[in-house]
Amino acid sequence: MNNTDLLSRMQEVLNLMDNMQQNFLNMQNNIQQSLITVKQYQEELNNIKFEFRSKVIDFYCQKYVKQSNESVSSVNEPVKNMKNTEPMSVKDAIAFLRRSKVHLSDYGYYLCGSFETRYDALKKAMRTYPIEQILQKLRALIIVWSQNAADQIKSAEEYLNHLRTDFHTLQEESLKPKHA
Repeated sequence: MNNTDLLSRMQEVLNLMDNMQQNFLNMQNNIQQSLITVKQYQEELNNIKFEFRSKVIDFYCQKYVKQSNESVSSVNEPVKNMKNTEPMSVKDAIAFLRRSKVHLSDYGYYLCGSFETRYDALKKAMRTYPIEQILQKLRALIIVWSQNAADQIKSAEEYLNHLRTDFHTLQEESLKPKHA
């Protein structure tokens, strides 16, 4: 084997290595594009999941607040605000919470508290505010915390469950017949 043959073979090997490197770069680009596509699909799924969760909560809140209003009407108390049964977006919920005069924390209501502590605080608040206003406040909090859970904020799911439990408990309370 002479030097020319050896040089020629080495050049072929270098060309093959260049081709392999180019193929690997192409594969890397394809994988990166696939990852981008997967991330886009994940974002779309998260958005759909959030919208669905919001719709379910709106439906749930709408159904129970409407029942509450009908129950209150049936015992000759006027329904204060028909907006309680309308759908509420996260933006609407945040705006509602900002302008709300109901401050449950003033009565010892904290999402991290036990059920008994939260319920006692709600009962104290009901001495000052109509139950419909408190239900509306809880409804808005549920909507906002649903967004937090969708954004995977730590403890959001636990707090959301507390809010749903409190809303349901208060809803049941509002459906009980009033004693004179």
